[in-house]
Amino acid sequence: MQNSYYEDEISLLDIVKFFIRHSRLIAIATLICGVVGVAVILLLSSKEKSFTAESAIIVLGTKSDVSVEPKSSLLGIKEIADIYPPRLEDRKRTIVELAKSPLIVSKVINKAYELKLYTNELSVDDFVAPNSKILEVKQVGEIIKIKTKLYDRGLAKFFADEIAKAVVKYAKEELYIDLPEQQKDKLIKIAYLSILPDKPEIGRRKKLSIAIIFFVGIFIGIFAAMLKDVYLRIRQEGIIK
Repeated sequence: MQNSYYEDEISLLDIVKFFIRHSRLIAIATLICGVVGVAVILLLSSKEKSFTAESAIIVLGTKSDVSVEPKSSLLGIKEIADIYPPRLEDRKRTIVELAKSPLIVSKVINKAYELKLYTNELSVDDFVAPNSKILEVKQVGEIIKIKTKLYDRGLAKFFADEIAKAVVKYAKEELYIDLPEQQKDKLIKIAYLSILPDKPEIGRRKKLSIAIIFFVGIFIGIFAAMLKDVYLRIRQEGIIK
């Protein structure tokens, strides 16, 4: 009984030999599943290709942080005194809201029309909707990142850059109107403009799907190799001919 136990026990060396012996079969199965899976994913998502561009604004403070007088309403919702206090963190939050506002987006869309960039299918709501996939604005420290995702690489860069420029211009002309130009430049400016992407990005879900397909191919290859070993063993024992 004890000898039978040791005979049936599988060692790590046996596993390594198994993979070496069937490496070609496993590789072929993985390759076939990978190629077929990637081709299907790309064909199904060919209409969903998009380009992502990102620009950024930097919002800084001073030793005696800026104070802004209450003026006309901002975004037609609240008074500047309500949503634009002098504190740095509140000013950064206001810039975030401004970048996502219909006020700024409509200015940029109008400029796109004037330049004949063919944006008839794009509306303000497409950008400012809470679940919008086109425009994303995030605050990271002093940096306000403006990311746009569109089907055309030129349009993606245009909207990311122009929204950043429009926000900075509006802040200097409307929010910091009583400040010297030199101080305005210290408080808010373009951190960087977007780098034009060369290729459409592959979404995280697509990347995950492709990875899963390759893993499935590996498991199929291993399973096929195990079946092959079982078949050969049964044949050697004379059970089947």
